[in-house]
Amino acid sequence: TEHWVPTAANYFGQVTKAVITQAVREGVSDEEAARLADLKKPAMAEAAERLLAGESARAIGRTYGVSHSTITRLRDIA
Repeated sequence: TEHWVPTAANYFGQVTKAVITQAVREGVSDEEAARLADLKKPAMAEAAERLLAGESARAIGRTYGVSHSTITRLRDIA
């Protein structure tokens, strides 16, 4: 079982705004993704963390092409 949880500090703050927007679009809704569009990246990353709380690390990895070894490495430094 994967226990790593994507947060603003360990994932959303490290990827592009486009990736954050797509994650929110797929995980929540088009409307929520649109609301984030004008935010600066730190605020967008924090909002994504709140909106996607509970999203599994494996689902994030599959969606965004993050390998299991990268997820493990990110989890270990978080």
